Formats: sequence, structure tokens, C-alpha cells
Amino acid sequence: MNTEILVVGVPWNLHELATVVRDAEALGLRVHVADTEEALAKVDASVRCARVPVAEPTVEAVSAAAAALAPHTVVSVTERQLVLAAQVRERLGLPGTSSAAELRVRDKYLMRQALREAGLTGVGFTECPVTELPAALAGLRLPVVVKPRSLAGSIAVHRVDGPDDLAVVRDYYLDGSPLRDSVLIEEFIPGREISFEGLAVDGRLFRFAVTDKVNTGAPNYFEVGHLMPALLDDGTVARIESHVQDVVKALGIETAPIHAELKIAGDRLELVEIHTRFGGGNIVRLLEETYGIEPFRAYLGALVGHPAPSPGPASETWGVGFFTVDIGATAAWPDFGFPHPEAVVSIDYDTRRTPKLETIDGVRMQRWRCGHAMFRAADAEAVHANIRFLYETFPGRR
Repeated sequence: MNTEILVVGVPWNLHELATVVRDAEALGLRVHVADTEEALAKVDASVRCARVPVAEPTVEAVSAAAAALAPHTVVSVTERQLVLAAQVRERLGLPGTSSAAELRVRDKYLMRQALREAGLTGVGFTECPVTELPAALAGLRLPVVVKPRSLAGSIAVHRVDGPDDLAVVRDYYLDGSPLRDSVLIEEFIPGREISFEGLAVDGRLFRFAVTDKVNTGAPNYFEVGHLMPALLDDGTVARIESHVQDVVKALGIETAPIHAELKIAGDRLELVEIHTRFGGGNIVRLLEETYGIEPFRAYLGALVGHPAPSPGPASETWGVGFFTVDIGATAAWPDFGFPHPEAVVSIDYDTRRTPKLETIDGVRMQRWRCGHAMFRAADAEAVHANIRFLYETFPGRR
């Protein structure tokens, strides 16, 4: 068996790449990473991957590098290069999720269209340039949520209750931003937010976990913490899994990590968005700690024919809370007087940190995370209380 795996793009979280390399080595696979010299220079020398420099991360450049390598497959673990990795696979005649399917996943408007055609959403939606938002509101039930079609991490996500809220939304998009020309407007989805973590193998879904989410609420719904496992009964978990399986089929996802964010309101389930990557914000670590699952090892193993792992029962709740800072605010030393100090596992915080970016693709970021705290307890409420305390008392908000 060919043991070479080409990874397209250095991920935002460099620790994630080290985890991919570690898990590949455990399977007898060797990782090659294709990106620009500048991006590759950020990878620590201790990460045992081969560097494949390209002038620009384009289909032609990466395909030429991949052809010389003749890898078993081509993948990406960064959101921004999943479509490119699929295009390179197609150029080389390698199996995997198509670039058209990856584009449907990345573009939230195309995703909503596919869900509507499959009868999997009851959410009204449309798209328009930022300058035409007032007219677009006329055909939808308020409130609505306006968001970029292709970003993640709640960047420029904003709830709009009426025309007076639109000035804030317009201000998110800088002149010249390519994302100004078409934004998604969708009717607000009420309910509790959760996420589904799993793996699709040849279109069949395997569940790893369901995660409870804690966010800031309106208007931006920025995630400030996760708890695993979610406090849900087995019947609800089964309904969620069945729904996500239907979404995977509708979007044409073959073999890929699955991170799906959903809202639950009574019997209603609505997908908010889905990604063919594992969730960020320490979701991978939560899976490792809560269930003993190494997600990247499972994904890479599936690519070479290994069966997907099945999680056992969770004996305790694990969680992560983020030190969340508004862009432009100062990150000061916080109060560590957690209501449940016995549930604190570790704290990663440094007042010298600054945001890597304040804009992306010409869109203003509203918040960033300058650190995190990990929690675990037999009582899920202790973990949840610590996460809420961290958000409510952290001096990084304006």
C-alpha cells in the first residue's frame, strides 16, 4: 500500500497539524504538507512531515507537486483548502468527496439550496449584496441572521430584528471585500445549539459524540465553550444522527470528518451549518478525553481501509471555556475564582497574546480567543457553571 498522504494547506491551529502527523505515523503513513514557503515556515521543525513548497496554493501548482509524489490520497484539515484538495484529487483521478460537494458544504447558500431540494429544511433564506439588504428583508420573517456565505467561527454573523440593525452588518464588510457581493440571509432558527462530531466513510455516517454549545447569544452567537457529551436522551441523539446522515447524503459527502452544528426546538431539528473537518475550539481534545477517540487517526485510518471506531460510554463530562476578547479591547488578567475549582483541569492564558488577524477576506472579525480552560466533572452542571463564569467575568469585552 502507498503510505504517502498529501495534506493541502497549513491549518490555522498548528497543533492540529502535529496531531495529524502523530496519528498518521501510528498508522504507518507519512504526511507531506503542500503550501507556500511562508506558510510552511510556521510549522515547527519538531513536526515530522515533509514540506512541499508551492508558489501559490492553486490546482495546477499542487497537482504538479502531488503528481510527482503519487500519494495514496490528497486531503486538507483546514476549511479554506478543502475545495482545493478535492480538485487536486479529481485532477489525479483519486477517490473522495467531489469538489462540487465540498463547495456545497463551504458555501452556506448552496448548502441551504441542497437541503431545501432534499426536504431537509424549513428555513426561509435568500442572498444578496450587502448594499441590497433592506430589500431582501421584505420577503423573510423577522428576525433573520445575516452571515458571510463562506466564513466560519461566527465571523460577521449578526441577528437582524429590523432595518435599524443593518448599519452594523454593513460595517463588517470593508470596501473591496469579495464577500460584500453576496451574503446569506436566513430566518432565525430558535432552540438549543448542539454539534454532531463524527466521520463519514463512503457516505455512511459514524457518530463520535454530540456536544453542547455555549455562546454569547444575540446578536453574534460567538461560541464561548463546549461540553461533551451533550445532556440529551438516547432518542434525541438517534434523531440527530439520522438527520445528519440525511444531510451527508443530500450534500454528496463521501469520506470526510463531520462537524455539524444544529438547533433543537422540541421535535424540530435544523442544521445551522456543516463542515467536512473536525470542529475547532478543542473539540478534538474533548473527543480524546471523553471517549478515548483519536479523530484524525480514525479519519486517516478510514482512508486506508480501517474500520471507524465506536465510542464507549462517557464516565464524566469534559468541557472547554474560552477567554474571549472583543477586537480592540485589552486582554487583562482575569478572575480565576471559578465556582467549581475542583473541575478545573488546566488553564492556557497569556496576556501578551494578540489576535492573528483582525480582518479576513475583507471582513471585520468581532472577537478572538486569547486562551482557554479545560474542565471535567461527574456533574455536567459544574462544567457548565465554570464556562459561564469565565465568559461573564473575563475582562476582555468592551
